[in-house]
Amino acid sequence: MKKRMVILIIILIIVFGGIFGYDALRSHMMKQYFANFQPPPATISAIKAKNVAWTPYISSVGSITAYKGVNITAQQAGQVDKIYFRSGELVKQGEPLIGQNVALDAQDLKNFQAKLVLAQASFDREQKLFKTHFVSAADFDSAKANLEEAKADVVKTQNTIDQKTIKAPFAGKIGIRVANVGQYLNPGDQLAALQSLNPLRVIFSTPEQNLSQLKVGQAIKIKVDTYPDEIFTGKISAIDSEVNTQTRNIQIEANVPNDQLKLVPGMFANVKVLMPHDVSAIVIPQTAINYTLYGDSVYHLVPDKKAPKTTTKQTKKKDKTAAKASKQKLYIAKQVYVTLGKSRGSEVQVLTGIKAGDLIVSSGQLKLQNGSRAVVNNSSNINLPPKTINTEE
Repeated sequence: MKKRMVILIIILIIVFGGIFGYDALRSHMMKQYFANFQPPPATISAIKAKNVAWTPYISSVGSITAYKGVNITAQQAGQVDKIYFRSGELVKQGEPLIGQNVALDAQDLKNFQAKLVLAQASFDREQKLFKTHFVSAADFDSAKANLEEAKADVVKTQNTIDQKTIKAPFAGKIGIRVANVGQYLNPGDQLAALQSLNPLRVIFSTPEQNLSQLKVGQAIKIKVDTYPDEIFTGKISAIDSEVNTQTRNIQIEANVPNDQLKLVPGMFANVKVLMPHDVSAIVIPQTAINYTLYGDSVYHLVPDKKAPKTTTKQTKKKDKTAAKASKQKLYIAKQVYVTLGKSRGSEVQVLTGIKAGDLIVSSGQLKLQNGSRAVVNNSSNINLPPKTINTEE
């Protein structure tokens, strides 16, 4: 009986010892696993910070206007009998545009010319007689006045006839005509718009604090919505003499050549006034910046010196993307706070925090924490062509 009890106790000790031993071993192995566990590397996009020549500029918006622009109007009343131009064509200075009926004026001119001949003959006769004292000074003065009046009537009528042939006051592009043959015109009636197209001017405003940086002759670049991929250049031609007391802006005029006649008065223009000197600046995409209340930061990628050459089977099962990227170089993402300068388009200037050549995460920051592992794949990086960056360069 005692022998059976001893055997039973020994068996129980072995069984429970095995159970507790296995549990202790399992706990130890799990602690070891979690102590050494590393999540699979995050797949992100990256770009190298580059050092570029940064040309400072002042941004503004303005309108394109013509140096010469008028509405062609009638100076004299009369009926339209000739139209010499087509809507939208280019015309030269002095080129006839509209002809009005001058039949009655031509007859008046002949009448005044005949009176002028008679007044001239009368004056010549009175002048000879006045020299011999056969006529009084009053008669001579009356003959002279009649002659001058006849001359004035001829000149006035001739000017009226000339004004009824409406001519282009300067070279430019004529607009859509609103006059028709047979239409009776009153003085001031609009016929068409005429605009000079080369050169044009851009009128824009800038805050008064920029006034010290502006001068006549300074280069500008403009873009218009009609040609979004083209840049037009010009120079500041005038700076207003006063600052607007309501907006505290000052108006600027710039001359813009328009040899190809692509620009048209009235267009909206985005203006950049270029500063006279370039500066060297480190720039990165704005998508690489993490904006927070604590400051702006980026993730700087440095090579992972402790990275294994291949990933484990467990990692491959959990993260197929990481398995495909296992042959790529592994990096450690370090969060670096930066001081930003001015932005330009999709790029921003970095004043402190990183240097040229540093590999910076451009997208996928939400997958990272300070010290996270990462692999670079730029196949979907919006800041680069669709290819994988050569991190060994």
